[in-house]
Amino acid sequence: EEWLVVEAVSLEQAGAAKLAARLVVQEGAANTAELVLEKARTNIGRVVDVYRDAGLYRRNDLAFAGETDINRSVSREHAHIQHDRVSGEYRLFNDRWYPRGGECGTWIVRDGMSQEVHRNARGTKLECGDEIHFGKAVVVFEE
Repeated sequence: EEWLVVEAVSLEQAGAAKLAARLVVQEGAANTAELVLEKARTNIGRVVDVYRDAGLYRRNDLAFAGETDINRSVSREHAHIQHDRVSGEYRLFNDRWYPRGGECGTWIVRDGMSQEVHRNARGTKLECGDEIHFGKAVVVFEE
């Protein structure tokens, strides 16, 4: 007698397949003008490789490494984007440390309104067309 039946359906079969989202650089000199978000986590910062005392700590996929005023406003470990493959959501997380009462340095402009992205465990859900500011650097989120 069968008491448990499991049927697996891939996201493609369920009709949820779509192209990956991307970030398009608008302001700042990054290591790429456009980055396709193919990984579960995409790191953003001022340098490609971030080292701490114990060695390589993190690698940024989108790096604003050039020595310009815009790029200098981006922290080494500024932010990351997490992709939930089940829900299809992309969430932006602020990784930048800043003093209490200081500016967070990460915000989104959506429908003409600015929204700060503070450090928290939930992040901020991204929507197509969001203009993301990392300091003075600007990218647009596209799906």
